[in-house]
Amino acid sequence: MNIFIKTIKQTIIFIMVFASMLIGNYTLAGEQNYRLSKSVQPITQRITLDLDPQKTSYTGTTLIDLNVKSDVDSIGLYWLGVNVQSIKLKSKKGERELTAHDDAYHIHRLSDGKKITKGQYQLTLKFSADFSTDALGLYRTKYKEKYYLFSQFEALFARRAFPIFDEPDFKIPYQLTLTVPKALKVATNTPVKSQRINGLKKTVVFEATPPMPSYLLAITVGPLDKTPIKGLSVPGFIYSPEGTGNQTGFVIKHTPKILQTLEQYFAIDYPYRKLDFVAVPDFAFGAMENPGLVTFRTELLLVGDEATANQAQDSLNVIAHELAHMWYGDLVTMKWWDDLWLNEAFATWMAQKVMDIAYPHYQSDLDLPQTAAFDEDALAATKAIRKEVKTEKDIEDGMGLNYTKGHAILNMFEQQLGEDNFQLSIQKYMKKFSWKNTTADDLWQAFSEQSKQNIVEIASTYLDQPGYALVSFSGNGQVTQQRYKNYGAEVPDQTWQIPLSVKYKINGKVMYKNILLGDEKLVFEEAIESTWIFPVNNGNGYFRWQIPQDKYNALLNDLTSLTNREKMALLSNSNGLLSSSNISIKEHLSLLTLLAKDNNAIVALKVIEELKLIGEQHTDIANQLAFSDYITQVLTPWYERIGSKTRASDNDDILRLRPRLLRTLGQLGDNPELNKELVALAYDYLAGDNSIDDNLGREALRIAAMLDNDNLVKLYYKTYLNTDNATLKSNIMSSLYFTQKDAIDYSLTEIFNEGIPAGDKIRPLVGAFYINKNQDMIYQWLDKNFERYVAAIPQIYQSSMPYMMSPGCQEENVKKFTEFYKNKGEIYQAAIEKSLEVENNCMALKQREEIAFNTFLGKYHQSLGVN
Repeated sequence: MNIFIKTIKQTIIFIMVFASMLIGNYTLAGEQNYRLSKSVQPITQRITLDLDPQKTSYTGTTLIDLNVKSDVDSIGLYWLGVNVQSIKLKSKKGERELTAHDDAYHIHRLSDGKKITKGQYQLTLKFSADFSTDALGLYRTKYKEKYYLFSQFEALFARRAFPIFDEPDFKIPYQLTLTVPKALKVATNTPVKSQRINGLKKTVVFEATPPMPSYLLAITVGPLDKTPIKGLSVPGFIYSPEGTGNQTGFVIKHTPKILQTLEQYFAIDYPYRKLDFVAVPDFAFGAMENPGLVTFRTELLLVGDEATANQAQDSLNVIAHELAHMWYGDLVTMKWWDDLWLNEAFATWMAQKVMDIAYPHYQSDLDLPQTAAFDEDALAATKAIRKEVKTEKDIEDGMGLNYTKGHAILNMFEQQLGEDNFQLSIQKYMKKFSWKNTTADDLWQAFSEQSKQNIVEIASTYLDQPGYALVSFSGNGQVTQQRYKNYGAEVPDQTWQIPLSVKYKINGKVMYKNILLGDEKLVFEEAIESTWIFPVNNGNGYFRWQIPQDKYNALLNDLTSLTNREKMALLSNSNGLLSSSNISIKEHLSLLTLLAKDNNAIVALKVIEELKLIGEQHTDIANQLAFSDYITQVLTPWYERIGSKTRASDNDDILRLRPRLLRTLGQLGDNPELNKELVALAYDYLAGDNSIDDNLGREALRIAAMLDNDNLVKLYYKTYLNTDNATLKSNIMSSLYFTQKDAIDYSLTEIFNEGIPAGDKIRPLVGAFYINKNQDMIYQWLDKNFERYVAAIPQIYQSSMPYMMSPGCQEENVKKFTEFYKNKGEIYQAAIEKSLEVENNCMALKQREEIAFNTFLGKYHQSLGVN
């Protein structure tokens, strides 16, 4: 799976993606006693379903060929919410009728009271079930007055659709036969083998899949457009809701290039018989790597013939992520969910590699994965990303780090091994384990064998314990480490095996050196004579660092010696040192002010993002005018340079920068004429003005919502419900930043409109909490509607509710938050604990740095009374 959109805050990213693997009330059987016995091995499974999107339920039959390796009392099988009518077990000795007995973890024990002896069997079950409506399992959704069926089976949702051996290490061929209304299109993971018409229905027999785990099965049925993807190494089509096939040109153009890049990197041809995409109008996640039938949110595929800036980058990156899974995750699969982190980390890392190779002009390498990981991994409540998985809490806790921390660690190992050795290791590993299951240690061993380094030992220090190090360089060359911690946090002492790739300057010459820092301090002699030290060459390194002040000052005076990626690592590290109270906010803002002058638009964009966050968290009535003057002065040079209107000469970097620049100036600066212009642009964008860049349109919608004093909220929802434009729909949902009581009530109540799909129902609430410092109105609404709201959203989001309700670094809101969840149940406790730690850290930082913050702003606004 993958992220699909960059919205609101890191919080929403967690909810929409990292929380995409939350299991709701589901429980994983981590103890061997509660996993299915390996004494019974499925060989193949055939599934026959009668599906009609106009109905709310369906019927089916499944035949499973079994190898019983030793005598057993029963056969275990998963299902949930499925009504099984009959169970028959057939062998050469005859046929037996079995009955099902419920066990833990959705396992059903099938038996007739007699031994099931060693041998070959065929298990047949007849069943019926209701279609899901929450975008999970095999679900039914309505789009433009027509019904469709889609599926989402990762992690534990295949068992909602039919009885199945629903564990990742049962990797077997599946064969699907689907009977559907003959006018509808139907697709699964494999090509059609045969088809027959029977009155108003057709029965479509699909080819058997290669060996694969159950969570990768996929089904789609409906009045779909089917648009060919030309130039692939296998046949491919894009299935999309009726009338939208003409919006797929950009994806059709670029998918062959992405696939070819992956084939060349892995040195293995795409391993499946077809490559179809599905644009899903109601999707809980961003995308899903079902082999042969990859599913995406509509706004990732339906972007028209041309896409620019964030829209293009997001679409290409997610496609690359999902196609990388065709090799890592699908061809080679984890044995158990405790290695899910590596599935996602590798696909995220590989997607970035594709972007670097095929689309370097987007500069997506400036999105450092460790920046997204550091904040969560520093929390005292965070656990290791590799841990024993027994329950839902184990898999959901720290899920976001699977993508970010894992990606950063792989970057670090690639730099340590060298790109060629790293790639050769991957290629050998993929060939050795094709169509099999593995653990993370198999990959580390491949790295170790290729590089002759003990990667297994180094990796364990990052994966088997939480957190990361603060590496300190002293003036006499000593290098030491301790666990990084937020100011005031209590965490145990830890050490890591840290690969350091140090960049430094001596006598006017930039030099490089790789060293391994372990438990003992070491001496880096070059540091003594160096002008400056930069401990994270190329921006790679999963640790914070600090160097002597004189060398830091020299580094700031020589920023041209750093790459743009290294400047981003410098900025990220400054943020960390601020949180740990190793520097003040004056020093951090000084760096931001300096980097804002950089000529690179994406460097400037990252600075703006940080300044916007500081403004949202640290300003109050007393200093908001001063911050407004500061932000206006710092960002006006860029505003004067690129203007407020899209130009024919704009490259993608400028198209990414301008919307965020205008939004930040409009929200936090002092430019009422700009805001007036943005509000007018928002109305034109809602009216369908195709000349407006979607990236700019989204930020205009946000400013207009913040400033609204009438019924603009109704226009937002009316447009959302009536438009066929998937990007406009998504932009509206990510711009519900209303602050007036009537508008907030209207927006939140519209969540229950059946025209709002389940996968979008969390976004109005997140937007309301994000933009409103006074959250009384939202809590009043939740007090009346909480249970109804929880029932309306996808089940996997329910335990993430606290993440959606950000107190915004406000003490009064933290009190409301704590009181609200006081008696809400154990399901929310993990998210509550992390949320409160984040908020307490933020409030402590704001209080600690108040004087320094105002002193800094006093240079830009004298009314603060400081110099």
